[in-house]
Amino acid sequence: MIQKYLNKPALWKGHKYDFRIYVLVTSVIDPMTIFLYKDGLVRLASEKYDPSKNFNDPYTHLTNYSLNKKNDNFDNDAHKLRLNDCLKGIMTQPPVKKGKPGATKPASEIWDEIE
Repeated sequence: MIQKYLNKPALWKGHKYDFRIYVLVTSVIDPMTIFLYKDGLVRLASEKYDPSKNFNDPYTHLTNYSLNKKNDNFDNDAHKLRLNDCLKGIMTQPPVKKGKPGATKPASEIWDEIE
């Protein structure tokens, strides 16, 4: 399976998001050489995520710029951000289940996982 729908996704200020991280591949022959650019884009859905909303509402569930720019609530400055501006300090995720602790990680640890 390539993708899976998550009932309780991680959110950025109440919106579903995706990261665009850029890499440069200079060799695919042994040794493979990949350079990671330590910045990128964060794209947000133009409507806040609400699990009780209709799952057919693309503005709540999808982050595609070409789609969201058609929404009256879309704000290019608020819904298209630099990754380094978002991935700073300590990141927290609310608990996935009631009574369970949320996740907390320093941004540097998240970058390490990405690498």
